[in-house]
Amino acid sequence: MKKIAVVLLFLSLSLFSQKKQITPPVETTSDSIRVFDPANNKKEKKPPIQLYKIYNLEKDTTFVDTTLSIQKEYKYNLLRKDIFGLLPFSNEGHTYNTLNYALVQKNSNPNMGFTAKHFNYLEVKDIKYYNVPTPLTELYFKTVMEQGQSVDAFLTVNTKPNLNFSLAYKGLRSIGKYINNISSSGNFRFTTSYFTKDKRYYLNAHFTGQDISNQENGGIKLLEQFETSIPPYNERERIDVYFNDATSLLKGNRFLIDHSFKLNKENPNSLLFTHQFNHEYKFLISNIKPLMIDLEILILVL
Repeated sequence: MKKIAVVLLFLSLSLFSQKKQITPPVETTSDSIRVFDPANNKKEKKPPIQLYKIYNLEKDTTFVDTTLSIQKEYKYNLLRKDIFGLLPFSNEGHTYNTLNYALVQKNSNPNMGFTAKHFNYLEVKDIKYYNVPTPLTELYFKTVMEQGQSVDAFLTVNTKPNLNFSLAYKGLRSIGKYINNISSSGNFRFTTSYFTKDKRYYLNAHFTGQDISNQENGGIKLLEQFETSIPPYNERERIDVYFNDATSLLKGNRFLIDHSFKLNKENPNSLLFTHQFNHEYKFLISNIKPLMIDLEILILVL
């Protein structure tokens, strides 16, 4: 009993010898969050999430959403958006079947007629611009079919309150489940935005370099191999398909500048001068001869 009492005494002493952890008090205000740092004996100011702004060329503005919700699960894919109404092909990075047609946007400029490979191609309306009080980073990673990964890395920073830069790259490499079904793509984008201190002049510019490569098979030759799944055809990569060596490549580079100048800074209804310069080089090639003929005709028309 004496030994047990001595052990309990030492345990009680060791428990009381622990240092008490002091949680820094947090003060919230309407503009920011202040955290007290006992070491420096001062309050550090943290910007609210509403100051991390995201906008497009039409000045539709929102801010960074850090909540965990079911909407984030719907956007956990290569397109980084909800694909409700789109039926994907057998491998990620290929085209989609459109099941519902919403509002169709008209464009007076000539476009490439073959748009089946443009689901993963970032157009002008898909590029976002940023204004952040502190550097912001976003990383997306997903393991895709059989072998390969999909990644999207993004970084933006304001070197000055009125000058922002952002850099991002989205890459994909997926083998797929069938013969001649590899998809590989890379989407690089760089943006910058600037405005004068009197907010009379605004500038948004971006550069994109994109390439989307897909191996194209013509579908399954014998449906019996797919339906019965008798060995060795229970492994999808052993099923016979049409076109064992067909490949398509969509590649394009774009440089865009969009700026505006307000004539009178005092008058909110002042005359506004706007100008946009858009230079884009895009081509689609394939080793299927009929598609190459259509492409040559399209280039001549453009």
